[in-house]
Amino acid sequence: MRYRPLIASVLVCSFAMSGAASPVAVAQSVISVAAISISAESEIASALYSWSATQEASERSADARIRSLRTQIDGLRTEATRLKASGAAQGQAAEAARAELAKAEERFVAELASRDRAYAHEIAVFRSTVERTASTPEGLAALELYNQGERFKAREILEELQRAASEARRGASQVRDDIIDASELRDLAAYELDMRNRGELTTLDLIARYEKITALDPGVHRDWIELSRLYRDAGQFDAAGVAAGNAADTASATGDLDLSLQELAEIAFARGYMEAALKGFQTLQGFRERRVSKDAPSLTELYDLAVVHDRVAEILRVRGDKQAALDTYRKSLRMWEELSTRDPSDVGRQLGIAQTLNKMGEVLQAQGDIAGAEQAHLDGLIITQRLATSDPTNTSAVQAHAISLNYTGDVFISNGDSESAQKAYELSAAKFEALIDLDPSNASWRFNHSLALSKLGEILEANSDAVGSLEAFRQALALTEELAFNDPVNKVWTGGYAQSSFKFASLLERQGDLNRAVEVHREAIAFFEILANSDAADKESLRVLASLQEKVGDLLAVQGNVAASITAFRNSRAAFDALISLDPDDRELKYGLSLLISKLGHALWADGDQTAARQIFFENLEIANDLFAGEPTNAIWQRNLIPSNVNVAMATNQIEYILVALSNAEEMADRGTLATEDAWMIAELKRLAGLP
Repeated sequence: MRYRPLIASVLVCSFAMSGAASPVAVAQSVISVAAISISAESEIASALYSWSATQEASERSADARIRSLRTQIDGLRTEATRLKASGAAQGQAAEAARAELAKAEERFVAELASRDRAYAHEIAVFRSTVERTASTPEGLAALELYNQGERFKAREILEELQRAASEARRGASQVRDDIIDASELRDLAAYELDMRNRGELTTLDLIARYEKITALDPGVHRDWIELSRLYRDAGQFDAAGVAAGNAADTASATGDLDLSLQELAEIAFARGYMEAALKGFQTLQGFRERRVSKDAPSLTELYDLAVVHDRVAEILRVRGDKQAALDTYRKSLRMWEELSTRDPSDVGRQLGIAQTLNKMGEVLQAQGDIAGAEQAHLDGLIITQRLATSDPTNTSAVQAHAISLNYTGDVFISNGDSESAQKAYELSAAKFEALIDLDPSNASWRFNHSLALSKLGEILEANSDAVGSLEAFRQALALTEELAFNDPVNKVWTGGYAQSSFKFASLLERQGDLNRAVEVHREAIAFFEILANSDAADKESLRVLASLQEKVGDLLAVQGNVAASITAFRNSRAAFDALISLDPDDRELKYGLSLLISKLGHALWADGDQTAARQIFFENLEIANDLFAGEPTNAIWQRNLIPSNVNVAMATNQIEYILVALSNAEEMADRGTLATEDAWMIAELKRLAGLP
């Protein structure tokens, strides 16, 4: 209950508890499970042991006993396989070996359940699923196929059984039938989630499944959590928010509300609403830190806290609070390392270490610790490369490796090795492309692919591959444009679109295709104008518009289209004015406006409107004087005084403005703040003033 106000603040929703009964319990009251044969017991034990949740729980709880039980099971499995292959002569011995293997697998599951209450609940529900599957000859045959790796064939049989069972119950109560159907489909979905994790089914496949389940039985909290996560992976954030809200509505315990809050915070984070996300994650951080502070916290509690630490740190990094972000990442890293010491082979914990190292590298780079950043990124690459190589079907490991390759490419660039950087970016892009081939509906992979392509485009241009660079930027733009148009309120994706569009157009400009560059900029302008017009306080869209309109003005001026450049510059100014009205104390915005209206003044002068140009130049000088007066030690503000005074001198033929510009240039030179490339100004200003 204590989460309710916070959940409302994260999604601006109000949630009510429903107190719905568990559909598993309802289903169990109407489904009688037949007596289970020895063969069925073996298949059930095998399914429970091989289930991904069992393996994850064993990785969380791994110690000497767990590893010993694993070794015993591996030996028994090898012996049972050998005896089965020997044929009828060893039939009795093979049956005995199979039974002994099943007992060992059950002991393993029971040991994990005794240690991990969350897993105990999961395995109890999954056991019911598997036992119901094995309660008929057809279901048992499907389970055997699933355990043998023939999952698609098993899926077809289970779907057919479900359809047949649904037809047989048509005369019964519709509500009862819906609950039973949902329970059976939920059983099927448990297998399908496993197949999706292996890259055998797509996110949309599972969305369709859980939409059907929740339509039939909307009262199960966990179904809504699963559906929200799937929607989020597919980039369907509005639907994800609704599903997360329904999860909160159907929560029946504190742990359920905890998951609901985390899902809402994840949605806000993925869409770039960092303040809302931070509020949610920091609240979870406080709850989970208190749980971990008790004696002997569970591995699950440590894992959950490490995940939240990473999220909080990432938001702090994005906000520019670099030291706080680094400190939080270090907390997270210590937790991942502590978890990993229990079992160094645990993939999830190793990925946690690698991902945290890469993020730490970003912060260290921003702080100027280049050596520390390089070491963090290379350490992350070593881990992800090992994991992705050892299991190429693990999509999480492959994605982490692709991201690490991007960071490694950055390291190569900082060391001047552009050839190696290009190879790293090419491999990263190829890995994301392969992932997208497995699941085209995964929006996160598509966005990360665009980032890899953008980096590849930059290095290809640096390595003189103009054609390859243009194609990489074009593909990156196509990906981000599609994402941004699908979710225009997503600040992460719209920001990615703005960057991709700007980079592509800038490359076209450098390659001499100015007309196409202007066209690309205008396509982006049309998109962001819609956003800005729908929300007058949308600073991000206004900043993009100010920048893009200014760039279009620059290009049109180069082409000699002065009148059109004036229009573009005025449009840019309108965006700057709107931004400054929202934040009157932002001096960086005023500096940007100063540079922009200087261009506008020159364009007006070239167009013959000297009166308007003169007025603009005086306005520009007023801004420049105001900036410098507010911070007299700022070399950027003082340098801006030089061209601002020269512009007024040109427009008025008054030499005193040249003398003011010269005085500022000489003062900067005396203080050592005049850049080397600006040293020519002093001689030129003296010439204009008629001084020796």
